[in-house]
Formats: sequence, C-alpha cells, structure tokens
Amino acid sequence: MSSRTLGNPVLEHEARFTFFDGLLAVAVLAGVVLNTTLKWWWADAVVSLVIVFYAVREPIGIFRP
Repeated sequence: MSSRTLGNPVLEHEARFTFFDGLLAVAVLAGVVLNTTLKWWWADAVVSLVIVFYAVREPIGIFRP
C-alpha cells in the first residue's frame, strides 16, 4: 500500500523526504567519483549547487498550502 492509497499526508511527506535524501546521496557520490576518476575539480561545486537547490525547495513546498 502506498501513502496515497492510505490518504496519510505524513507518510506522503516522509516518502518525498526519503526520495530526496537518496537523490542527494547519489549526487554527492557522483561528485566524488567524477572528481576522483576524471579529475573534474568543479564537479563538487556543481553537486553542492544541486544540494542547495533542493535544500531551499523542500521547506517552501512544506509551508505552501
């Protein structure tokens, strides 16, 4: 059963948070791998911008009615 099927908004927000948490972990790992293997020193900076984007976006979505 999914959170939408149950109609539980707390579970819906928790599922979104878990998804974005996994997405951020993948982004960090991608930055480290690109920096290590291809010597793309700027990959960490790009990944940090992605993290900042989601860090700003999530609270806005939570407080929006």
